[in-house]
Amino acid sequence: MNLNKKQRKTRVSFLEEKPHVKGIINNIVFMLWDSVCFITGGNDHAVVLWTEKDGDNFWEPKVLHNSLHSSAVMGVAGMHQRQIVMSADWCHGLTWALKDALHSFFVFRVLFLDS
Repeated sequence: MNLNKKQRKTRVSFLEEKPHVKGIINNIVFMLWDSVCFITGGNDHAVVLWTEKDGDNFWEPKVLHNSLHSSAVMGVAGMHQRQIVMSADWCHGLTWALKDALHSFFVFRVLFLDS
């Protein structure tokens, strides 16, 4: 996607693929890797990697996981040096025990994309 191109009718465009099955997308992070991509985390407990294919405005989703989190994915992050994605959910079961000390608790999952 080249945001510097001049287009007469620049409008909001919706992605054709819909890998998040319900709810909203809580977090979007553009990665600083060689390939143009971004990662989304949503209320459906899924983390999705979107890569640009065949030129402008065509994005191909790949569900990295949708069953590792017990609640909504609240944050995603990645490393520049390696293709590693970290995702965090809000863990309701452990929040009560740590409520006074931390006011919140996150469970992190780490995925290694390069093998």
